[in-house]
Amino acid sequence: MADEANRTAHYKKKAQAYAAAQRAGVLDDELSPEHLVFMIIGLAAWWISAPQLARMLTGADDSDPDEHARRRASVVRAAERLARPHR
Repeated sequence: MADEANRTAHYKKKAQAYAAAQRAGVLDDELSPEHLVFMIIGLAAWWISAPQLARMLTGADDSDPDEHARRRASVVRAAERLARPHR
C-alpha cells in the first residue's frame, strides 16, 4: 500500500494521544484507543463514502456548505458522546 508505514505511524500517534487522554480521564477508557480512533474516523468518513445514502436519508445536497456544517456538527457531537467518560 502507498506509504503505509508513514500512515501507520500517523494513526499510532493518534491512538497514543487517545490513550493518554483516557489515562487522564478525559476520554472513556472502556474502548481500546485504537478502536475509538477507527470509529471516529468512520463517523467522519461515512458521509463521503456513501453520499447517495446521505442524500436519501437527509434529502440534502452534499455540495451545500450549510449541510456540510450540519454534518460536521453531528459528527463532532456523536464523537463526543462516544468518547465521553462515564462517571
